[in-house]
Amino acid sequence: MKRRKIQLLPELKLLLFVFYIALLVSLTVLRHIYYPWQMQLHLQRPLSQINLTPFVETFKLRQAPAQIDYWYNFYGNIAWFIPFGLLRRSLTQRKGDWLITIIEGALLSLCIESAQFVLGTGMADIDDLMFNTLGVMIGVLLYQVLQHAKRKH
Repeated sequence: MKRRKIQLLPELKLLLFVFYIALLVSLTVLRHIYYPWQMQLHLQRPLSQINLTPFVETFKLRQAPAQIDYWYNFYGNIAWFIPFGLLRRSLTQRKGDWLITIIEGALLSLCIESAQFVLGTGMADIDDLMFNTLGVMIGVLLYQVLQHAKRKH
């Protein structure tokens, strides 16, 4: 039987990516759930509670006296998904994968928003989906810049 040589860096990148996804889901979807038996499905929740009109909540938060909610909604949603673009691209380094990475990030964001809605742990908001996807795009771009700089040296 042949032994497979373990390459440490790819394994560490994968471990970091898995940890990042687990942390992201924990902080966004499961943030008010401390034990599995506390999980409840809110299947009777009206679909009208889903905000499908872009920037409505963002503009409301921008006008609010406490700007911390606006900052977290806008910059936080972007920042939380930058690692997705960066780490995911580092795991698969084929040239055309940048678009696939952006689509995967948008789908992950959609899954998180859907889970928040169904579990009642948050609001489903199109702004979050857009800002999260922007974060993935920034992460992909950052990866490209780092790769370009690495090749130059």
